[in-house]
Amino acid sequence: LIESSPEEVGLPGITKPSLQAVIHPNIAGVVQEILVQEGEFVRADTPLIRMDDRVALANLAAAEVAAAQLGPLDLARAELKAAQQHLQRLESVTDVRAVAGQDFEIARAAVGKARANLSTAEGTLRLAKERLAIEQEQVSQLTLRAPFDGIVHHIKANIGERLQENQNLLEIVNTTTLKVELYVPSAMLVKLQIGKVYALQTAFR
Repeated sequence: LIESSPEEVGLPGITKPSLQAVIHPNIAGVVQEILVQEGEFVRADTPLIRMDDRVALANLAAAEVAAAQLGPLDLARAELKAAQQHLQRLESVTDVRAVAGQDFEIARAAVGKARANLSTAEGTLRLAKERLAIEQEQVSQLTLRAPFDGIVHHIKANIGERLQENQNLLEIVNTTTLKVELYVPSAMLVKLQIGKVYALQTAFR
């Protein structure tokens, strides 16, 4: 419920967008494309500026290849299975005299080595997948996107310009809802009630 004051009083003040964000890169790079214009309305997640991503894409491609290399892991698993089967065959012999003690030692050592090789292969693949995730994030960060619906303001970047981390590039503002700051004379403060809603109207129509 909006309760209007019985009298209209002119007060100086300013209005601000309810949402306002300064867009900047998280990593240094060169501006490749500026995809919006000042005054343009954009939806959340709309690409605004694209940085040069050629090196990042090459690194991503190499990481994808490394993360897809399952051969060493499959080989290590097969070698462990074969070593375990060989040891099981030796252990299944009923007459222990038919198998030399040295054969048991060799078979057990082979299983231990195969397990170590499998652990190494698993670790290598895990690191490759972690690197892939990092490279994907790097590529993603080279395209700067709108954090919310709003209007593009103050584009400061130029195509070909080398940018530093946290360098301001442009602003996005949402004016659907405005915040108002009024400068109220102390004599009027006694007439205002905390929690009460007052109707506001700008001098510009």
